[in-house]
Amino acid sequence: MAGLFGGGTKGINTTGTMALGLQIQTSAYGLGLPIVYGTTRVSGNLIWYGDFTPIAHTTSSSAGGGGGKGGGGGGESTNTTYTYTAGLAIAICEGPIASVNGVFVDKSYYDVGRLFSYFKGTYPQAPWSYLATYHPDQAISYQGIAYVAAGAYDLGSNTSLPNHNYVVTGRLPFDVAAGVLDANPRDIVLDFLTNPNYGAGYPVDKVGNWDAYSNYCLAQGILLSPAYSNQQDAATTLTTLMQLTNSAIYFSEDMLKITPYGDQTVSGNGATFVPNLAPIYDLTDDHFISGDGEDPVRATRNTVDDAFNSAKLEFLNRNNSYNVETAEAKDQANIDTFGLRPMSMITAHEIADPDVASLVVNLVMQRSLYIRNTYEFRLPWNFCLLEPTDIVTITDSQLGLVRWPVRITSVEESDDGELTFQAEDAPEGVASSPLIPLPASAGYSANYNAAPNNTNPPVIFEAPDLLTVSGLEVWIAASGDATWSGCQVWVSEDGNTYRQIGAVVNPARQGILTSALPTVLDPDTASTLAVDLTQSRGQMSSGTQADADGLNTLCYVDGELIAYRDATLTAQYKYGLQYLRRGAYGTAIKDHAAGTQFARLDGAVFKYPFGAEKIGVTMYVKLPAVNQFGGGLQALADVPAYQYTITGSALNSPLPSVANVVTNFVAGLTQISWDAVSDFRQPAVDYEIRIGPTWDSAQVIGRTPTTSFTAVGDGTYWISAHYLAASSLNVYSYVPVSIVIAGATLTKNVIQSFSEAATGWSGTLSAGLVVQGGELMLQGAGNILAEANVLTVTDVLWYGGVASSGVYDLPASHTVNIGRLAPCNVLMSYTARGQSVHDNVFTIADFLGVADLFASALGAKINVQPQIATAGTDGVYGPWQNFVPGAYNAQYFKARVLVTSSDSQVIAVVSDFMFSVDVPDRLDAYQVATSGTPTTVNFSTPFNGGPAGQSVPSVQATILSAQAGDDCQITGITAGSCVVKVVNAGALVSRTVNLQIQGY
Repeated sequence: MAGLFGGGTKGINTTGTMALGLQIQTSAYGLGLPIVYGTTRVSGNLIWYGDFTPIAHTTSSSAGGGGGKGGGGGGESTNTTYTYTAGLAIAICEGPIASVNGVFVDKSYYDVGRLFSYFKGTYPQAPWSYLATYHPDQAISYQGIAYVAAGAYDLGSNTSLPNHNYVVTGRLPFDVAAGVLDANPRDIVLDFLTNPNYGAGYPVDKVGNWDAYSNYCLAQGILLSPAYSNQQDAATTLTTLMQLTNSAIYFSEDMLKITPYGDQTVSGNGATFVPNLAPIYDLTDDHFISGDGEDPVRATRNTVDDAFNSAKLEFLNRNNSYNVETAEAKDQANIDTFGLRPMSMITAHEIADPDVASLVVNLVMQRSLYIRNTYEFRLPWNFCLLEPTDIVTITDSQLGLVRWPVRITSVEESDDGELTFQAEDAPEGVASSPLIPLPASAGYSANYNAAPNNTNPPVIFEAPDLLTVSGLEVWIAASGDATWSGCQVWVSEDGNTYRQIGAVVNPARQGILTSALPTVLDPDTASTLAVDLTQSRGQMSSGTQADADGLNTLCYVDGELIAYRDATLTAQYKYGLQYLRRGAYGTAIKDHAAGTQFARLDGAVFKYPFGAEKIGVTMYVKLPAVNQFGGGLQALADVPAYQYTITGSALNSPLPSVANVVTNFVAGLTQISWDAVSDFRQPAVDYEIRIGPTWDSAQVIGRTPTTSFTAVGDGTYWISAHYLAASSLNVYSYVPVSIVIAGATLTKNVIQSFSEAATGWSGTLSAGLVVQGGELMLQGAGNILAEANVLTVTDVLWYGGVASSGVYDLPASHTVNIGRLAPCNVLMSYTARGQSVHDNVFTIADFLGVADLFASALGAKINVQPQIATAGTDGVYGPWQNFVPGAYNAQYFKARVLVTSSDSQVIAVVSDFMFSVDVPDRLDAYQVATSGTPTTVNFSTPFNGGPAGQSVPSVQATILSAQAGDDCQITGITAGSCVVKVVNAGALVSRTVNLQIQGY
């Protein structure tokens, strides 16, 4: 009903269901690791998963009838959704490999560096640094396993891993530099058989000379990229390789040999193959062994149905993202004569080059079609040097063969030494084929390797520590045009040697100011921040005032951080931003000219943590881009370098505010305590305590590295974390915290207390300190007496600027002797301010209403440091030490104060300095036998005084086994003794009395 009658409407808050873990669907136990040769595409297997992290994303909007500026008070509606990240490692194949080039995530392709780090599977191999740091008990080296890993893989809004396929340049690529990514089959066979880590265990010394095989494959261009991922016997693998490379493998003379079938001289890839086609023997009936009625040579001919005149081969086309394609070979003349006789599909995923696929399928088809006859014959033992693949001729009158060339395919020896040979036709020309290029695949084919344009000149700056994780971070806002979808980030400290530190996946909303922005105090309700985001094609949306006040719409403008509420589109990619929160996170409010770089600060900004040792180092940044498909990565040498000198500005960022400020009484004094702040500048952080109505007007009473302080009296106390930056700038909490104390002490035995201002600053001044107008202040740094013409000096009092430091020692009469060795609470406080040498400027400041701003700025340029020295009973003082409120065990105490100014135009002025020593309570106990006479009790050492400001201690007496009418009387109390007597009915009696002497 409130909404019906003009009241505010209630906001609607919706929160999506947050997942608690990753749905693992791609991990299997016991899978074999693929062996990858050349370059091809393989899938992976999840081997480690952890650190699943939900990330909440909350958007808000105005709800209700009036909504917006000047509306009727609508409610805020929020919508919270979640995205997720997880750490994971995915095994790919046996190592070591050459590289992981890219990754297909579902249907999208990315340069691998955008998503993962990868490990080549070396022997040995260091564990992943992420696991070594965060999960050392799980940091397995996985030596010999090539894998990819990501510490915070972006899952988006899904909780299951997408499909990943990796483009891997595995083992033995022939010449990557020349663009030959496939492997020489000779190298594949040798590694497959003999590799000590995963090979078939074949002895290396039983490998024959395979130079002819290598030359044939290289010259013919038959290079392969197999990925062996399924278990099968080695013989099957070798048989397939021999079919694809038009060669034969056999065992002869105790060696494993390979001979190509090639029958033409060819050259290519730096190799030349010359076939040996000369027959070793011309065999006739005189050589053959045959029995009675037996043909010397038995010939067998395949049927026409087994002579295939069409063949198809399935391969993975590298030019089409390693998708499956088909190469086909036909003998059209044979088809026209005998009809189409197709061969079963040949699966050859070892091939990634379409030209190789075309060549291989033609060679396979030709062998099937034209090598149809097989022969069997026997020869005596003296032909034992013949071996498979040798060529001989056959002359057999019964078969009508005259010097017919055949190639031996097998040799079998009988018990009596006879040799049985199998052979096949060896017609010249069948084992060679012209290169018939495959036509390009139909349909659209994206150019995944198109060169992108350069990354836009980035915005590089150091973020305030409250925006960072590590405290010290360089942020880089990078973007590009329509050809750009990300970039790698490389840095160098010498401009020559670069290392990759990450990648930018999403473009930052980056642009320039189209008009000047003046200096206006926060909040700025008058100015418009006009920006042009054309270079990044960025879009801006408005927020609520709460978003602006909460700095949720933060932007970077030439060193100043600014949040906005309203974003008005003025032209394509151009916006006017209004209701500006200026100088966020302690950045300086200043003028900004048109053309100044602008960046919207969100998750797209790249963050680079660094250590304090990098302060002052000039870093060089290169941003090689990838195209809109994630390919075409630019060479590092082809992109410009951007310089940035690290300043460590986050060290000057405001500190967190202290929390849980409480008080309690300890030994009669009020102790203020609080929780330690969590800040990257620890342990150099301490705490400054002031007393007064406001932080800026309060007097500083001390600093302490601990989280407690002894109150010096009633009043409002302010506590702020404090850090002295490398620039000698005092850095404080963004908001100091206050607490009001009344009744700061229960009992105070202050033996001495001195106000230096009240006693006329009667101590010793040194260095640049003087007393003027009843205040202690730093004087001019120069010597006016050395000036030739004093009349020309505009500032006589502060000639040469303000002295940088001075020391005030309290007079000897203000040294405190408590009369004994005891732990005493020492209190020092001062009232100080920073004052410009042109202090009449404050009248202008007051007129503007910003006097506190100037006073605070000047106060930050001075420092007042009380110091203390103590001595024991021997009166020998130790060294001066910076005063920290607390207890000091000594008899003698003296003090001094060190005054400094970090600005020659700012005078350090000390209005008063208080020094007090609080002696702890002393309680003596004695037992006295009065013996019917007054008894004098001498104290072990004289007291200095008693409770409530008394000059003598307080004495309490208790009569042991007292009788009716006993009266204990204490008289003659002094600092060192008292008299005790017990009277009953007017007469002195003998009793035992316990005494408690309280004082200090």
